[in-house]
Amino acid sequence: MNDLHAHVADIPNVLLCLALALCIFTGLGESAPLGKLVLGVLPQVAVFALSVGACYAISSWEYPIYLVVFGFTVWLALTLRDGKSPWKPDVLLWTGALSLGVLASSFLLWSPHWFQMVPPPQGWGFVGWGMHSAPWDLAVVWGVQLFFVASYVMYRREAAKRPHAETNAVAPRKGKKRRQVAPPPPPVTPAGQASAGFPEVMLLVSFILIALPEIIYVKDIYPGDPRSNTVFKLYYQAWIILGAFSGFAAVLVWRGFPIVNRRWSDWYRIGAVIVLLAGAGYSLNAVDNGIGRGVPPFTIDGTAFLQKLLPADAAAIEWLNREVPGQPFIVEGVKESYTSRVFRRCSAGPSTNGCGGVAWTNR
Repeated sequence: MNDLHAHVADIPNVLLCLALALCIFTGLGESAPLGKLVLGVLPQVAVFALSVGACYAISSWEYPIYLVVFGFTVWLALTLRDGKSPWKPDVLLWTGALSLGVLASSFLLWSPHWFQMVPPPQGWGFVGWGMHSAPWDLAVVWGVQLFFVASYVMYRREAAKRPHAETNAVAPRKGKKRRQVAPPPPPVTPAGQASAGFPEVMLLVSFILIALPEIIYVKDIYPGDPRSNTVFKLYYQAWIILGAFSGFAAVLVWRGFPIVNRRWSDWYRIGAVIVLLAGAGYSLNAVDNGIGRGVPPFTIDGTAFLQKLLPADAAAIEWLNREVPGQPFIVEGVKESYTSRVFRRCSAGPSTNGCGGVAWTNR
């Protein structure tokens, strides 16, 4: 379907893109001549080109997003390598060459789809006054992730003051051999080693995805609410990327903060437990909002909600299922997306039409 619900089908693919980007980032950060490193990551780059090309075929919004992820990955890995300037010619040259290679390869590998498919998003516009997200709405959506972003930044700042975790030894008791304690996990690698920077790539791309819908929107199938799909599709990918980052940051800071700042570590652990419980509570609330209060919690009857929301329709559907033999075709009035086809869905009869958005996308 390419746009409507394909972003869900594309989740394994975008996670593969992130994993490949991490492998490329790590490979480019090793100690070896740059040309040799580039040759070493070419297999991962080739698979990334195939995977990101599939994004265009499955859900076109993800294609430019993960091309940007790839470009930032190569650029930052080469920048952190040996502490080079981000604007040094060889950094820009290799970043551009690999990015153009991925772009061209992804197009060639999926060229039949490029020539036959016209994606729904067409054109763009600037977000007008009064269309922006309210600050409290942003806080509700991104509050949990923001906590882990802030704690990660604080941890990196404290770790920079202690770039090497010291190995502590326990003083031996009289008559006993000296016992060495296993060294604690070191803080995140300081700047200058490329293995430390991939979380920053994830943060940078996520912040761009969150900020863009406040500036521009892409015109697509919802002219009455032109910004909605832009917010949804970009937020969806930011949610995936920040989710992966937050899981990494939660464990890293939990283990590393006691080494670099024990006082802040206690506060972080309390806050982490609170926000994780709050995030888990959202799942329970989502089920309640989706099913609705008053509906029996345990049922396999997919039409039970009609008894409360549309009792007249429920009675008509029950009569249709009982009195009309076979599977008659049902013609039902077309309304906005997700608001019609109740009779067809709940009577299991085939339909000659569907809601406008689905019918248009399927065509």
